[in-house]
Amino acid sequence: MQSLYEKKLTTYPRTDSCYITDDDEEMLEELTEALEVFLDITPEDVDEAVPRTRRTVNREKVTDHHAILPTRSMLQADLEALPKGEQNILKLIIARTLMAVSKPFRYLETLLTTECAGEEFTAKGKEVLEEGWKAVERKVLADILNRKQELAALPNAAKNECGILNAELKEGQTSPPKHFTEDTLLHAMETASADSMPEGVERQGIGTPATRAATIEKLVQKGFLERKGTKKTKVLLPTDKGKALITVMPEEIQSPEMTADWETKLLQIERGEMEPSEFMTEINTMITELVKNTEMKKGVNPGMEYPRG
Repeated sequence: MQSLYEKKLTTYPRTDSCYITDDDEEMLEELTEALEVFLDITPEDVDEAVPRTRRTVNREKVTDHHAILPTRSMLQADLEALPKGEQNILKLIIARTLMAVSKPFRYLETLLTTECAGEEFTAKGKEVLEEGWKAVERKVLADILNRKQELAALPNAAKNECGILNAELKEGQTSPPKHFTEDTLLHAMETASADSMPEGVERQGIGTPATRAATIEKLVQKGFLERKGTKKTKVLLPTDKGKALITVMPEEIQSPEMTADWETKLLQIERGEMEPSEFMTEINTMITELVKNTEMKKGVNPGMEYPRG
């Protein structure tokens, strides 16, 4: 990503926003039209009253930088000269830019419920009504996705029409979760605690796009994580030092919810919605409580003076 930015092929990469501001809407429409010509994609019929770029506009959800976009310079660049990895990343950015302004993918879903020996079994079938953004995805990312997923439609069926043809009992076992690679850990940091966070929290997970990779690297350099595996596939494992740190670290500090809460409050301070002193008071109170609880667990009375010497 950084390399593509330095080559002026994409906009600033360290952003956690998926939107643009209204000031950039006209630019995005012009860019979309240029990309459609560049990729030989037939533009969809659009509602002239509502620009197709409108759904991507949300000033409130743009922090320091808007969503990552390809640049106009990219249209004149020799993309074949790029390393394969950079080509694929650029294709993903181009595809997402066009998919974001495309029509919805519409389909008709059928749910078939059958009952056998008191147990219910379900089957789903889908019939495409309008491909929408899926058509762009298939054309731009065909060589990356390298798969052709056909939606299966269920045959027509009436009540009490289905019968049991065969039954088979299979044994199996689940596999333990795989170790994190840097890619999967970055994704986990982005989505950590998302299910348990209150609705409307703007920044979830651990860190931001600008800090997550650096945080992992710092943990490796400090000896809390180590990379193991082949040159092609390396996993991240905790060291004895890292395990010891987690063992003694208070639960509150380990919580992704706390990190997301701090990130949200820092964003509020940036917007002038919260006073820095109010945030620092909360931090000081929390640290005081953590120290007090830790001393109590060790059998130390923080209010007692001990003789010296």
